[in-house]
Amino acid sequence: MSPGPVAGRVPRSRTPAAPAPAPTEPEGPGVAPALRALGLVGPPVTVATGLLFYFGWARSAQQAEAMGLDESVFAMSTRDYVLRSVDSLYVPVLAGSAVVLAGLVVHAAVLRRVAVPAGRPAVRQVARRLAAAAWLVLPLLAALAVWPLPDARWLVVPLGIGAGVVVTEYALRLLELLDRLDGHAATRPAWVASLRGVVVGVLVTAALFWEVTEFAGVVGRGRADEVERSVGSLPAAVVYSKDDLHLEWATLHAQRIGDEGSAYRFRYSGAHLLQHSGGTWFLLPDGWHPGTRPLVVLPESSSVRLEFVGPPR
Repeated sequence: MSPGPVAGRVPRSRTPAAPAPAPTEPEGPGVAPALRALGLVGPPVTVATGLLFYFGWARSAQQAEAMGLDESVFAMSTRDYVLRSVDSLYVPVLAGSAVVLAGLVVHAAVLRRVAVPAGRPAVRQVARRLAAAAWLVLPLLAALAVWPLPDARWLVVPLGIGAGVVVTEYALRLLELLDRLDGHAATRPAWVASLRGVVVGVLVTAALFWEVTEFAGVVGRGRADEVERSVGSLPAAVVYSKDDLHLEWATLHAQRIGDEGSAYRFRYSGAHLLQHSGGTWFLLPDGWHPGTRPLVVLPESSSVRLEFVGPPR
C-alpha cells in the first residue's frame, strides 16, 4: 500500500507554463489613422455618391455645350445624373481597384521587410527619398509623359498629383513606424499627424474631382460627336397631337390625319428621340447639326402621344 497524503498538507498542483507569444509582424504605417482622417472629409459612400453625381452632371453639361445647348434645359434629377455616370466608369473603377490591390501587395512586402531589423535601414532610406520627392516628382513625370498629347494632358496631371500626395503620406507614416520600432520617441504632437491626414484627404478628394471633371469632359464631348454623326441611329419618333404644334422644319413632316372630333388630328415624323428627363421628351430632327436645327421639346401631356421605332438590326 502506498502511503496516503499527510494530514494538514495540501498537495501542490503543477500548472503548465504559459506559452511564449508568437512573433507578429509590425503594425502597418498608420493606415487605419489615415483612413479615419480621410473619413473626416466624408464617409466613403458619401464621397462615391458625390463623385457619381458630379460626373453625371459634368458629362451632361459638356455634352450639352458641345451640342450648342445648355444642360439646364434637360431638367435632370439626381437619379438621372447618377445613372448616366455608371456606364462610363467601369474602366476607371477597374483600373483604380487594380492599383489598390497592387498597393496592398507592396504594403505586405514592406511589412515583411520591416519585421526584420536588418532590412529596416534600406526601407528607411527609400522612405526618406519618397517623402522628400514623391509629392513633386510624380506630378512632373505624369505631366511630361503626356505633354505632347493635349487631349490626355489634363487627364493624367490630377492623377499624378493625387498619387504624389498618397505616396508622400505613406512614406511619412512608414518613417514614423520605423522610429517606433527602433525605440525613438515621437517628437511631434499627435494632432499634427491627424491634421496632416485631413489635409491629405482634402487634397486627394480635390484631385479626384478634378480628374472626374476632365474625364467627364472627354466623355461628354465624345457623346455629342457621336449624336451628331449618327442622329439617324437614334430611335425614330412619331408625334401625334390634338392641336397643331407648328413643327414645320424641312426635315419634319407634318400631316393632318383627323377632323375636329378626333383625339389626335396632327401627325409629325422625321425626328429622333434624344432623351427623356424632367417629364419632357427631347427630339432631334433628321440631319441635325449644332446651330442648324433646333431641339424639339415636348412636355408630357394627354393631348400629345409619341411612338418610337428603334433602328433595324
